[in-house]
Amino acid sequence: MTKAVIVGQSHTVCMSAAAAATPGWGQFPVYRVRSGDKLSDPDALSNDQAIDLVRKLNENVDVFLSIPGTYHNILGLVRSRLDFDFFLNPEDRLLDLDYLVPRRVITSAFDMHLETEALVPKLKGVAAGRVYVLACPPPKQDNAFMMQRLLAKWNKPYRGQDIAACGLNRPELRRKLWLIECERTKFWAESMGLDFLHAPHAALNDEGFLAEQYYAEDATHANEDYGLLILKLVASVTNQNKGLLK
Repeated sequence: MTKAVIVGQSHTVCMSAAAAATPGWGQFPVYRVRSGDKLSDPDALSNDQAIDLVRKLNENVDVFLSIPGTYHNILGLVRSRLDFDFFLNPEDRLLDLDYLVPRRVITSAFDMHLETEALVPKLKGVAAGRVYVLACPPPKQDNAFMMQRLLAKWNKPYRGQDIAACGLNRPELRRKLWLIECERTKFWAESMGLDFLHAPHAALNDEGFLAEQYYAEDATHANEDYGLLILKLVASVTNQNKGLLK
């Protein structure tokens, strides 16, 4: 019996792999939505197919959305021409960089991006059961690992930037941008009546980054073991909803 479905984009790959490799997780099917108009991706759903899928679920099936959550990479993965930093907390120690950006500017950038997210409100509008938004995985800390994977995959500019020439931003900046994205996504989700679920604490290292045992073999995604953590989180929330946990 299906208790919940997970619908999302590239971060659902690790969840699908975990479900396929671990017996007993068929009650939490995972569906991937194709990015944009990539019709060459036959295994993924279109937006309309995802909406139709959720519309047909009854009120006893929870919906978990792995959408949105990767804008911090667009803003802060590859270094820009001028290095920048911002205060996440008053006690932050900042480097002497070109630009100190006000926190409200960073926050506004994420808010403006979230305003363009059209699929989540549509899925919420057709869902009969409860709907949750999953945080995307924490960023990786190891710049050397990330750079190697990026250069192996991309023989062209990454979002208009030459990766080899620019390099990657400091891990600390990536983590702060991810935390801001989680904060603003939570606010945005709750404003629509959706619950936001943070990344599992077990997946973090002591400094708040994705622990190495959960690295996928690329710069920005998590692996099957992380996917299993998410499936267990989904199971916990769903069982609580059904009164199966005390």
